[in-house]
Amino acid sequence: QLSGTTNLSFTGGSLAPGETCVFSVTLQVPASAAVGGYPNTTSELLATVAGKVISSPAASANLDIAGFHFSKAFIGDPVIPGDMVTLRFTIENLSQIDGATGLFFTDTAVGLPVNDVCGAGSQVSGTTSLIFTGGNLAAGTSCTFDVTVQIPDAADAGSYHNVTSNLAATLGGTAVVITPAADDLSVQTDWLSLAKLFFD
Repeated sequence: QLSGTTNLSFTGGSLAPGETCVFSVTLQVPASAAVGGYPNTTSELLATVAGKVISSPAASANLDIAGFHFSKAFIGDPVIPGDMVTLRFTIENLSQIDGATGLFFTDTAVGLPVNDVCGAGSQVSGTTSLIFTGGNLAAGTSCTFDVTVQIPDAADAGSYHNVTSNLAATLGGTAVVITPAADDLSVQTDWLSLAKLFFD
């Protein structure tokens, strides 16, 4: 059985000759855990074989905590319908060890295509939505890029919450998923007014 609240204990296992067992344990990573590698090592494995107590060397593995900062912001709003607005994305690889490749996300906003915005080969494309592909960041680096977005002529006044998909990446050979970035776009329709008056 497995037990323990601060340290995991395994007891009572038994194996027939030549038999193997594999089991998994789900661990909770603290939200405040710093980015980096965390070595994890067991004690020696003790067992009784043919009436004698024997030991096996400890097992170990490394837990890598990935770290990214992913944000977006509309620059220069509020805007009026039919106007253009700048949508700025920032991606930061907080790992000081591993580079990130294959960065990918989508957004419901639509902008003009741009190339090499976040590493060589990265691209912003899409006609009905924004698609970011091919991003790559060395360890400890970041990128910021702008996309020009057209506001529809028929847009109503109000605040529009805009959210990306998850940011997907490969960090040190391991696939990771980062929570979406979001911002609100403010559209105003009462900035212009027309009045007329007859005199005499």
